[in-house]
Amino acid sequence: MLDRGSLIAAQKQGRTLLRNGEYRAAAVVFEAALALPRLPGPTTLPNIDDLREDLTTTLGHEMSSVPVPRQCPLQWFPEEGSDETVVLSTRLLLAIALHRGDAPRQGLVIMQELVAEPSTLIPGSGLHSKALLQLAELCLLLGQPDDLAIGLATCRQLLQSTCGAWDVGQVYDLEAALQIANCKCDANAQCLCGSLEQARVATTAAIGACSEAAAIADIGQKRNRALGMRGKAQRQGQEKRELSLRQLQIRLGLVDLHAESEAAAAAVERKLRNQRHRIRRQDRAAACLNDLLSELAPDIEQKRHVLANLCNPDISLEERMDWGLVPAALQPNSSDAGGLAHDSHRMDRKRWQLESIFVALAHVLGHRYPCQTIVLDSAGGDVKHSVNGYDHKAFHIVDFGSGSGNSVLAIAALLPDFHVTLVEASETDVNISRRRVVDAGLRNVSVWHGDLELFPEAFDVGLATHLCGEGTDLAQAKCIAQGAAFVMIPCCLGGIKHLLQGHSRNQGVSPNIRSGLPEGGAQLQYPRSSWLRQRLKVSEYLQLVRLCDCNGSDAAGGAAAASKQLLDADRLALAAEAGYETYCGKLWPEEASKKNDVLIGWPRNNHTIPVGDGIVA
Repeated sequence: MLDRGSLIAAQKQGRTLLRNGEYRAAAVVFEAALALPRLPGPTTLPNIDDLREDLTTTLGHEMSSVPVPRQCPLQWFPEEGSDETVVLSTRLLLAIALHRGDAPRQGLVIMQELVAEPSTLIPGSGLHSKALLQLAELCLLLGQPDDLAIGLATCRQLLQSTCGAWDVGQVYDLEAALQIANCKCDANAQCLCGSLEQARVATTAAIGACSEAAAIADIGQKRNRALGMRGKAQRQGQEKRELSLRQLQIRLGLVDLHAESEAAAAAVERKLRNQRHRIRRQDRAAACLNDLLSELAPDIEQKRHVLANLCNPDISLEERMDWGLVPAALQPNSSDAGGLAHDSHRMDRKRWQLESIFVALAHVLGHRYPCQTIVLDSAGGDVKHSVNGYDHKAFHIVDFGSGSGNSVLAIAALLPDFHVTLVEASETDVNISRRRVVDAGLRNVSVWHGDLELFPEAFDVGLATHLCGEGTDLAQAKCIAQGAAFVMIPCCLGGIKHLLQGHSRNQGVSPNIRSGLPEGGAQLQYPRSSWLRQRLKVSEYLQLVRLCDCNGSDAAGGAAAASKQLLDADRLALAAEAGYETYCGKLWPEEASKKNDVLIGWPRNNHTIPVGDGIVA
């Protein structure tokens, strides 16, 4: 009977000899191991990385630099502990040793036997698919015509097996790489051997197989984001396949580059023409609204209550963020899901935005709840609160349209005694947020999945950062109905036009606010405040929101800025009519975002919750 330890020792010794270039001695060791009786038990196949290392010395360059597909997670081969697995792994190593040593023909024969003949090691069993895949990758690494022929035959045998679509796609990738390596035609001439055409067919099949896998497993764009790195790798794989397919089509003369260039130039000209038309329309609208904006200018200034240093994190304030207390997973420079390590510019801007939001939140808390003070203890890493007659454990902050938590989770980490809820309608972002909460070890954060309007819990402060279209108004209406303070950074006001034009309510707002039309939901009324409804018609308000996101001429840009100030004044006037004290300011620095206006408000002591103000049932 075979001593399994002896076989493992023989394989280890043989691999060492392979790495040292002693191929004949390694072949002798493997042949001796194959002559031993077989005994069932656990073992492992050599990994392709081991094979690369084995061949590095012989081929004279680093094998890891060769661009071959990675080993796919095949689920359809026999168990690792079978006799067949043990013998196949040893035969594969023997073939490597003979092929690179003084008996290459004998090594090729063994490889061909592994590919072309069914296994008779165990009656009724087939060749081990994992060994086949490793053999095909090895053939690509060796690169000789005979090796490539064996690799192509191996791929054909793999494709005849029953496996998942993702695995089929990766086998097609390997077949395409083998066909490209097999082409010896001049790179500047048309391929006459047919290898590139076969590579194109294989690449097209790989794209189709992986697209089918994505559809079957429901891992399209949203699901892939929830899957994290695995989904990202699959998407990048598809992008590389499509790029490779285009390069093959160009090489085969299947793409008319001249026609494509002309079409691209025509598209650019069409885009520029549309931009010129849009600028002219915006200039005409600005000219029509200039008189109205000039007339309302004094009221706008009065309603906005500008605080020049609202978000300026003066170093003397205790309320500024201490990034040393924020978990690494929630830092803007994190490479985890939701992090921005891949974009240094966005990373800096997000850090500035979070600091501004934190300072604005501290400002609101200090005025709305003067007995509530925030003191950051950098030395101990704790956040302590001085509370007089107020249960800070029940203090509730809600972030509406939270996305993956980038605008609030870092702040929540600095306020462990406050309960923070993320409200999000996108299932994908909800999954990412929940994972980030767990990874950061936050115990004071909950995630609520659903439409903003349907959020049922009471809260003290509502955050609404960069909610598109009517999203900011929905969040503000929720805060006023609850008698809660608010911190808002409006965004993409032009999206409100869809609502004013009577289109689908979900059309003018980001899907992270509404996943669908809520039953019995309230319809927002525009203009928002009684003050502006007495001064403007809905048609005039529609022109204002169209101008708000204007990127046209200087004249239209000035009217756009004035229009945005008017819409912000309208929102603050609505809150003031409901008994709120309101202010506005800018993110600090203003380069933190192009949409950098910050609106804050909190109920005065005599505040009473309005019924139906600014809302039409």
